[in-house]
Amino acid sequence: MNKIEKNARFFLGNYIGNNKILFPINYHRKQFADRIIAPEMDICIEGFQRSGNSFFVSIFKRFNHHIKVAHHLHSSVQLIKAIEYNIPAVLLIREPQDSLASLITWDEKLSIGIAISTYIDFYASILPFVDKCYLVNFKALIKSPDHIISGINEKFNTDFNLTNLDQAHLTSLMNETNKLFVQTNSPFPNALKSERNKVNKARVMEHRSFNKAKKAYENILNSSSLTK
Repeated sequence: MNKIEKNARFFLGNYIGNNKILFPINYHRKQFADRIIAPEMDICIEGFQRSGNSFFVSIFKRFNHHIKVAHHLHSSVQLIKAIEYNIPAVLLIREPQDSLASLITWDEKLSIGIAISTYIDFYASILPFVDKCYLVNFKALIKSPDHIISGINEKFNTDFNLTNLDQAHLTSLMNETNKLFVQTNSPFPNALKSERNKVNKARVMEHRSFNKAKKAYENILNSSSLTK
């Protein structure tokens, strides 16, 4: 897939995911069949790309394997529909310079301008509903997944299992998972990603639209009564 095709598909996929009228198109996409929101789901975990989605979902499902999780559409409408179904909605957020840098590292064919515009669209779309979600900041998630799960249980009166992982076991799990991925695609930190992220972070922050993304991030934090 060339650069133009990649960016067109990325932009269109995100546009559909953040548009309530167009979102039902996703129900016809086979790759979403087991992770798109439906009344029988037990929880919805969503955030913009590279905001801890794979990290949290993989750990959560490892210790809650019987739970049906809606995830990885990177769609604000996925969360909005979860709220309508009275399903716990977990909104992940990460500072734009970090999530966007990681996204460009993941696929350097992506345009920084398009990546920034989709970040803004995702969080602007969910902003009116943010207080009905459990908001999870990336840094807090990486530090203590169990603290996040406990908070979800408290907000939604659920009883999801904790991981009971100490830092040593969490690091071991990250290292095991890293071996299964190309380093730049891994959901967990590694040396190569860190090196490339530094370069791409500077590129993102130099872009003329970056301040709008920063404002979208701040709007979410300022609108939530529960910021983790």
